[in-house]
Amino acid sequence: MVMKHVKRKPGTLVCVGSYTIGKERVFLAVARALGSRVWANGTKRKILSTFHDASLNKLLTDVRGAAQVHVMGMGDLKLERLEEMITKPWFTARFDSVLALRPTGWTHSNKLAALTQIKPVVKGKITSYGIPYSEHSSYTELKQCVQALKPKRIIPTVNVGNAKSRELMASYFKRWQQGR
Repeated sequence: MVMKHVKRKPGTLVCVGSYTIGKERVFLAVARALGSRVWANGTKRKILSTFHDASLNKLLTDVRGAAQVHVMGMGDLKLERLEEMITKPWFTARFDSVLALRPTGWTHSNKLAALTQIKPVVKGKITSYGIPYSEHSSYTELKQCVQALKPKRIIPTVNVGNAKSRELMASYFKRWQQGR
């Protein structure tokens, strides 16, 4: 999908969403396929340096325009932020469009039979895909783990940004602990 897009639009900046840690395989695969360096902000580069991975470190740059692949926080891939980014001089000097990839298990849907069914959000120069991707346990695997281990307390680390989300997560955990 990325290669097809970039072939059609060679001036594309590929922005790959990441958490504090995670999704490295995605942005590294994209960078290697494109033969590109990877830009990350100072905080992310510092975190990535703890991996002590020489091949990763060779790809990293602190110069935005030197990399066709940027690893960014998931929140930075919101359309409003990307629209702001494409007005910056470093962007307009080299790029003319954005392909944003949000790889997360939270975009998973049982309705998708194949990745080719994923439809992008397109707004002007920005094309954004939610990609179902996770390197951790699935919902079913987590449920089975909770039911097998019977933990006394579960502390969620995702979907905790507001009270409604926290309540929803707590309801899942309660049902799992009750064996449902």
